[in-house]
Amino acid sequence: MIRQKLIAAFRRAALSCGYTPYYGPQYRMTSQIDLLPALWIEPLKLTDKEGREECVAHYRALVHMLAPENRSHENRSADQRERQWTALEHGFLEVVRSVAREDFVISATGAKTSCGEASLTNKGEISLDGQIDISVAYLCN
Repeated sequence: MIRQKLIAAFRRAALSCGYTPYYGPQYRMTSQIDLLPALWIEPLKLTDKEGREECVAHYRALVHMLAPENRSHENRSADQRERQWTALEHGFLEVVRSVAREDFVISATGAKTSCGEASLTNKGEISLDGQIDISVAYLCN
């Protein structure tokens, strides 16, 4: 149940930041993404759990930020790509801030990003991969 709450938080955050949210294993990305900009959320990885009655679960979230690539001319400059990656990075950090504000989230730490060199779908987009470790509180049974 806590996993679904966290995925729903990512979806809300994506929508509020102007991204269409998608969820699933990365190999499904090409067949499912039809609107850009998009935030693809991979299945969350449970990395640790603490507590007996009031518990804390630690998840690692891997997301892919995708946006239409600015192809104003055939020889796009490195500066153009850097500007687009910077915009995607800001979008990722805003999504993380939004998720971190959820009342069940204790912390969101260890944000990491890497710029995508190749399109992840057949849409010719530019992408940024992001990773964040999120700790959430819940009542154990």
